[in-house]
Amino acid sequence: MAIVYNDGMGKIREIIRRDTKRTSVVTIVLRAVIIGVVIASLVNQIVIASWFGILMCTLALPMLLFPSFLALKFKIRMSAVLECGFYLGVFGAMIMGETWRLYGRIPLLDTILHTLSGFACAGLGFSLMLGLSSAKKIQISAFVTVLIAFCVSMTVGVLWECAEFTSDSLLRTDAQKDFIVQDVATLYLYHGSDEERLIKIEDIDHTEVFTGDGEVVKIDNGYLDIGLIDTMKDLLVNLAGAVVFCILGYIQLKTKVNLVSYFILSKDSSI
Repeated sequence: MAIVYNDGMGKIREIIRRDTKRTSVVTIVLRAVIIGVVIASLVNQIVIASWFGILMCTLALPMLLFPSFLALKFKIRMSAVLECGFYLGVFGAMIMGETWRLYGRIPLLDTILHTLSGFACAGLGFSLMLGLSSAKKIQISAFVTVLIAFCVSMTVGVLWECAEFTSDSLLRTDAQKDFIVQDVATLYLYHGSDEERLIKIEDIDHTEVFTGDGEVVKIDNGYLDIGLIDTMKDLLVNLAGAVVFCILGYIQLKTKVNLVSYFILSKDSSI
């Protein structure tokens, strides 16, 4: 039994050694600090019995190990800049935004994260095309490369919004954040009638919701939009991030000037 134990410990030490060797001190420290904060947040969420916070923290921990898994299992390396950005993105979205509920207190947080996500996911598609071109020894045009990169980014963005909608529908969360609006244009009020026409309701002061058990919920300053504005805003800034990356990537492919090299994945057999 001791031999098996020592052999197991030796493998763990080797994994740690390889993981430490592949990255920078700054990256290691940042990851360690974030993991520590996530674990502390998980304990806090358990104490206050917040099942959603527990879920977010539990999902965040393995995600923070993803760059190491990618490198050690598939020998695919992230640059230090990209890896640090990945850690900060996971922490910002799952811990700051969802667990600590900071999306409402820091309005730009969600917008920044989705913009950077669109940029980074375009980098993923870009990396896939470069890897395919290298492995198959074929020449793929710069336009096709950035087009696929753009499609990958937008696909990831749409799938993320689908996941948020599923969470809100099945688990009654508020992943697709609601907005207060003062103006509404709708055909619904006359839908199906002979007088169907567009109704514009402007300068809404407040709305009241009457529940089946007689409760009245007042919404001040307007009407509650249920997630639509948040979803479209997220997709639009994802689009903006993807477009910026694709423009820079196209220029790099055409001119050989390094503009996005720090934001793409690379194969490294030395890991």
